[in-house]
Amino acid sequence: MEEILTGRSDVTHLWMRNMDLAPMLERLAPLLADCTDLMTFDISGSKPGPNGAKFISDILKCTNRLGKLNLAEIDLNEESMEFLEDSFANLASLTHFSAAYNPLGKSGFVILAECLSSFQNLQKLNLRKVGLDDVGLVAFAGTIPKMKNLMYLDLSNNLIGIDGANVIGEGLKVLTNLTTLNLSYNSIGPEGAKAIGEGVKGRNNFMELYLSGNTIGDDGAKAIGEGLKALTNFTTLYLSGNQIGPCGAKVIGEGLNALINFTTLDLSFNSIGAEGAKAIGKGLKGLTNLSTLDLSFNSIRDDGAKAIGEGLKGLTNVTALHLSGNEIGHDGAQLIGEGLKALTNLTTLDLAWNSILPDGAKDIGEGLKDLTSLMTLHLLGNSIGDDGAKAIGEVLKGLNNLTHLDLCDNSIGDNGAKAISEGLKSHTKLAVLDLSDNFISDEEKQLLCNTFKIEGLDV
Repeated sequence: MEEILTGRSDVTHLWMRNMDLAPMLERLAPLLADCTDLMTFDISGSKPGPNGAKFISDILKCTNRLGKLNLAEIDLNEESMEFLEDSFANLASLTHFSAAYNPLGKSGFVILAECLSSFQNLQKLNLRKVGLDDVGLVAFAGTIPKMKNLMYLDLSNNLIGIDGANVIGEGLKVLTNLTTLNLSYNSIGPEGAKAIGEGVKGRNNFMELYLSGNTIGDDGAKAIGEGLKALTNFTTLYLSGNQIGPCGAKVIGEGLNALINFTTLDLSFNSIGAEGAKAIGKGLKGLTNLSTLDLSFNSIRDDGAKAIGEGLKGLTNVTALHLSGNEIGHDGAQLIGEGLKALTNLTTLDLAWNSILPDGAKDIGEGLKDLTSLMTLHLLGNSIGDDGAKAIGEVLKGLNNLTHLDLCDNSIGDNGAKAISEGLKSHTKLAVLDLSDNFISDEEKQLLCNTFKIEGLDV
């Protein structure tokens, strides 16, 4: 690294990620002091050691053009932040800043809040998993309105509750350039979701909202659904693991109706059931830009699967569909199979841990027949047996882009394994094939091992 930097005062972009910097700090510091035009400085994941804060501070004081600063996961703490406070005042041109995965501490939050007030050009702020709680976030209350150019805010994996969500909700009303907010894996609950829902209302440039793992329940989901209505540029909604039931799903479905640019919905690990799936299925109609739908582990069953199958018809831009763990049987699989036929750009299908059985596998196979873009297929835990495996094996012959196939735990015997092997014999891109936990004989397993010379083979 020293050899590269020696005599190079013209360096403008510097990445030193995942390095053990401690042994070389003394030699690097004077070299970097000459890089007064530095615009990008990224030491994320590195180990600067006990003198790291001084090293960073000296570099920051020497540059007045820095636009992107990434200090993620370098063990910044309260003491480090105190050391860096003066040098942060020199960063008026900063547009991107990350201190993610650092234990900043309470005084560290206060220092950072004060410094952020002077970052008038900041567009992207990442404070993921820094231990930020409601008390720490209150320190940001006066700072948030000053970051008028902020477009991206990541506060995920912290300790934010209702009070913190209220601060953010109020901030959303003045951060008119914000397009992306990530609050996943906090504890904002229903009341916090209401504050966020109010904050995004009428924000036509707002595009992405991540709220997974916040226990917002039906009341919170309703508030989010109401807030999204008429946001014509909104594209992405993540609400996984939030204890949302049919009532919340209904309002989300209604909120989707007018979102003509919508691309991604994740409602996995909730409890929307068949009734909620019907509402989502109805909301999907007309979302011609939809690319990813994840309703895994929602117990939507056959009736819900039918509604989703109907909603998918005509949505040719869908690339990923996740419906695992939904107690879908043969009847539901039949309608999903029908819906799949139009998804000509589909690359990932996950129907694991349902109960589609042999007849359901045949219906899914029919739906996949012309989907030559498919790369990943998960059908594990569906009891498809030899007959279902034969149907899938026949379809595989035309899916030459397949890289991952998981048929684990499906009561497949030697005849079914032979059909899968025959279907895949001309596939050159296959990297993972899982046929474990079936009823395949040792002899047939050996034949599979001889046929598929890939690291990802599991029989």
